[in-house]
Amino acid sequence: MKKIVLLIFLTLNLIALTTNPKIKIPQANSCNIEDNCIDFSRRYSDDEYKRLFGIYKSECEVKNLDACIYLAEFYKSGLGVKKDAKKSLEILNKTCDESNKFACHNLGVEYQEMKDYKMALDAFKKGCDLTLVQSCFNIAVLYNNGSGVKKDYKKAAKIYKEVCEQNFYEGCYNLAVLYHNTLGVKRDYKEAIKLYKKACDSDFSISCYNLATLYQEQKEYEKANKLYFKACKLDFADACNNLASLYDDALGVEKDDEVAFRYYNKACRLDSASGCKHLAYFYYHGIGTKKDKKLAKEWLKKACKLGLKEACEIVRDFH
Repeated sequence: MKKIVLLIFLTLNLIALTTNPKIKIPQANSCNIEDNCIDFSRRYSDDEYKRLFGIYKSECEVKNLDACIYLAEFYKSGLGVKKDAKKSLEILNKTCDESNKFACHNLGVEYQEMKDYKMALDAFKKGCDLTLVQSCFNIAVLYNNGSGVKKDYKKAAKIYKEVCEQNFYEGCYNLAVLYHNTLGVKRDYKEAIKLYKKACDSDFSISCYNLATLYQEQKEYEKANKLYFKACKLDFADACNNLASLYDDALGVEKDDEVAFRYYNKACRLDSASGCKHLAYFYYHGIGTKKDKKLAKEWLKKACKLGLKEACEIVRDFH
């Protein structure tokens, strides 16, 4: 079996709320339809969907705007009625015109999913003007990514800062990413650390992870260890993988194969391809656990399935 090379992943992907509050805002308990508030995360019978569709349609017709937002989702998903994306957009547009910020936001999400970024921006601007922080954040993401508008990090940063100050932690995180490691933006580690920490203190796991990687870059392994531990406890897979690597390579801690094995195991079960590859290596050689070539092959196959080409090559040569 080929020697497995340790990989350290630095996750710096911007979070874009493209699937946010379509269903979650307003919450089911605020739909103002007593005993008939649908939970779209649940599965209902066809007859129940039809019954609920009729109720929401009637409520929307008498200007229950929350009901109109839900009705749009019925049409979009084809629940209790024939799927009709055009009708969904029409309902959201009308409800947005009634100054319902949630409808404006969800309309923006719909257009964003259709890659009509100009219309998405217009809808998000309406939601933002109506003080919905998620809409403001999505405007920043559009400027950040140059989607439908000219890429403008300065504008994005300004909005991220504003939503971060309202304790919308995705904004803090994205602004930290800009300062940490974004081409075209002057690096400011001090500001990045402050922003990552604010989001991490509220259990925003990816922010804890990125702060840990920043400390690891600076060889401050003890700080990195604590933050990887927190993010791993919050089930962030790459944090578990990197935490294991610190114990595997004795970086800032004493080498401890059993602890490394435990965290590679958790990383793999959380679908970290690197974690699965390392777990396989530990099983194959009996490091921190009993030797088990059968399990080694099983976890290599999972790493391969998760897209790690090196693991696929090792599986082919496995013996």
